[in-house]
Amino acid sequence: MESSWGDTDGREGDTDDGVSEDDYTFANDTAKIVARVLTSRAVQRILIQLQETDLFVAHWLAEYCSSHPPMTGDKFVLDMLRERPFYAADKITGKEHFVSPPELANRIMVARKALAGGMSKFDFPTYLQRTNTEVLRQHLESNSYTSGSYEKVERRRQRRA
Repeated sequence: MESSWGDTDGREGDTDDGVSEDDYTFANDTAKIVARVLTSRAVQRILIQLQETDLFVAHWLAEYCSSHPPMTGDKFVLDMLRERPFYAADKITGKEHFVSPPELANRIMVARKALAGGMSKFDFPTYLQRTNTEVLRQHLESNSYTSGSYEKVERRRQRRA
């Protein structure tokens, strides 16, 4: 039985630039996931800003997010762009507030673009190499016992638990 998972040399289905269609699919799927995470982070950032400038709109956005999860990414932004701006009265103060979901959607798009720009400066392959090394170190540490090291490992395990 032959398995094609993880054992390809990248030649099958290569395009003119030497990148396989699987690589494009993976990159596209990964970009969609990252965009959803960036949308959520952008909403968090906008909520923090609004809490300092307009609590009423911040509360509205938080309520909107509870029924329209930001993790849907582009769908979340499109839904906000379709909402009509409106005036609402604050039940406590009676003051009228203007809420513009399309304006908030634009702020979210600007914030997620800024977050994405910061990611381009992040060296992801180096990060993964460090992470992989740390995972292997922890594995080897917990599964390799040298004279007198068993007690140290057990104490660390007990502290983590």
